[in-house]
Amino acid sequence: MPHRRLARVMHSTPAAFLAGGLALTLLIWVIGGAFAWHSRTTEVERARAMSRAVSETLAFNAAATLQNMDGALTSLTAEFGANWARYEFERFRATGILRAGIAGAPAVREALVIDAMGRVLHRNSSPEPDLRTFADWPAFQWHRSHRAPALRLSLREGGGFDGRTTDLMASRRLSAPDGRFLGVVAMSLDRGYLETELHAGRLWTGGLVGLYDEVGRVLVATAPVQRLPALPDVMSARLLAAGGGGAIEGGVIPRHAADHAEDEDRFAAFARVGDMPLAIGLSVPLEEALARWRDDTLRFAGLLVVLTLVLALTALALRGALREIATNQRKVEENERRFRSIFNNAGAGIALVDANGVVAEINEQFARILQRERREVVGRTLLDLTVPEDRHFSREAAEKVRTGETPAAQYEKRYALPDGSTVWVEVTLSPQIDVASRDLSPQAPRGSVVVARDITQRRAAREVIQDKTRALERSNVELEEFAYVASHDLQEPLRTVASYLQLLQRRHAAKLDDDARDYIGFAVAGAHRMSLLIQDLLQYSRVGRMGKPLKPLDLTAAVRQACDALSTAIKESRASLELPDRLPMVLGDEAEITRLFQNLLGNAIKYRHPDRPPVVRVTVEEDAGGEAWVISVHDNGIGIAPQYFEKVFKIFQRLHGRDAYEGTGVGLSICKKIAERHGGRIWVESEPDHGSVFRVALPKLEVALAAAAQAAEADDGGSRASEREPA
Repeated sequence: MPHRRLARVMHSTPAAFLAGGLALTLLIWVIGGAFAWHSRTTEVERARAMSRAVSETLAFNAAATLQNMDGALTSLTAEFGANWARYEFERFRATGILRAGIAGAPAVREALVIDAMGRVLHRNSSPEPDLRTFADWPAFQWHRSHRAPALRLSLREGGGFDGRTTDLMASRRLSAPDGRFLGVVAMSLDRGYLETELHAGRLWTGGLVGLYDEVGRVLVATAPVQRLPALPDVMSARLLAAGGGGAIEGGVIPRHAADHAEDEDRFAAFARVGDMPLAIGLSVPLEEALARWRDDTLRFAGLLVVLTLVLALTALALRGALREIATNQRKVEENERRFRSIFNNAGAGIALVDANGVVAEINEQFARILQRERREVVGRTLLDLTVPEDRHFSREAAEKVRTGETPAAQYEKRYALPDGSTVWVEVTLSPQIDVASRDLSPQAPRGSVVVARDITQRRAAREVIQDKTRALERSNVELEEFAYVASHDLQEPLRTVASYLQLLQRRHAAKLDDDARDYIGFAVAGAHRMSLLIQDLLQYSRVGRMGKPLKPLDLTAAVRQACDALSTAIKESRASLELPDRLPMVLGDEAEITRLFQNLLGNAIKYRHPDRPPVVRVTVEEDAGGEAWVISVHDNGIGIAPQYFEKVFKIFQRLHGRDAYEGTGVGLSICKKIAERHGGRIWVESEPDHGSVFRVALPKLEVALAAAAQAAEADDGGSRASEREPA
């Protein structure tokens, strides 16, 4: 199978398996790295495009703010240029004009009118004279040398009221109608207001925004000037030439290429502010621009790590599973070799039969039993080789096993041999069970395992044994009948001899001497003893032969009947009897069971100790296997030596002389025969001078009934088998 071949390969080359797993993991990381780098490039391009768009937006907003201021500046320039002489002396009116002019320009802090000498003539804050001078201000000098009324946005060092701050100034040339230079209208702009506007649109927390003039000076910035990028030469040239607007990319500015200290790489974008010689510059930290990419990459890297761990664990688990598969495969192959060895070398014939009864496999022993080649049997049904008389019950047994009706079947049958003879076999039929699925009771028919043993010789020996057994049984019956007849028929002549001897003793005793009278007494006593022996022998022969069928019997009633029969002996001996309140039910013959306990209780009274009155106790308990009741008769009599434990149960065996204890030695033999007839046994436990315990084990009622039913079934089976045997 494919998985078996894979298991062999992976088990034989574990290094190749690990190398393959490592290569796969490396490939995943390479693909992940390439994807991460590509996404970084894409993210950088997206950030650059966004920075250009933001710079253009900021430039547009700055242009709107500056144009608002420039409108006010243009209006004031026209007003003061047309009415210079008038406002030169009307200072209050000039101050009002300035205040009104900048009312709509929130970015303007202060408005000034500067004459051609650089002196402040008017200001919006006060009509009082102002001592500041702007003669050395570069923008003032530029306006004086250039006749074009262009807007200039520039810085003026020390331009504040305290003389220490740097002002952002917006200015226009103030010319007379004839073009003569009259001075400059200047406005001091609120850098904080402009910085707020620049802050509002930067998007990135670390983004830096600056407003540049045409030579690259930073006019307004959201951070120290040193951190801002330099204005590109291209943009500076465009501003100087007052060319068209648009955005230009500053690119990534490495630390070594900048004229300022930098902790990380950044990129910048620039856009011209309207048609003014100004530009907005936006510097974005590369790390912040790539923040989203970095987070995504970290998550992706975490996913790759998890995937790598999963692959590693899967590889280890798979390698372990493949090793286990290989190990199991070796076990299966080993088990298959063992099965083949057992199958082919078994002493019994074994055949594997499918659900249709067709032989799929057969071993050599079965082929030898059938005296055929294996190929002659495989593909055929065993019923084809069965003698016709045995096919019916063989088919029934096989069908029950195949359908799961019975777990197994065992029977004897005959197979036909090629030479026309037959061979007797004992067949054990069992189902083929699917061990993997534990399918012990399938719905569909299943195959079978047939085990056959050649019992031809055993049957021949069994027939010989059966013949001898029947002959022995006939002999035993004849002996029992002879003993019964002999004991019965001997009673009459024995009584005749005893009667005439007694008559002779009564009528002629006076005529006889003492020796003759003693002889006659001995003869009478001998006849009496012989009569007792014959009577006991007659009772012994009647056990079993003349017994009644066994039926459920209450032992309590049987023991009490035995005690009633011994009431006289109990009274005379002053014996004490202890009986249990209840004894169990058994399967037995009431007369024989009563006789058994009468003999045991009578012996307990007869063989009492001369120094103490007899105490007899009856107990009952289960045996160790729980299948029988053990009824014990305890006494405190003279006891029995261990060497006589077996002898006391043999017929006519006595341990004492006739003068000490009367009896014939048959009573315990009768007890043993009764116990064995009821499927039980009897034994004795004793110690001389310490009493005896006679124990009788009788099967429990349910066990005895089951055994009786099994015996009846076996008898029926034997009868059917005899009917199948050839005459």
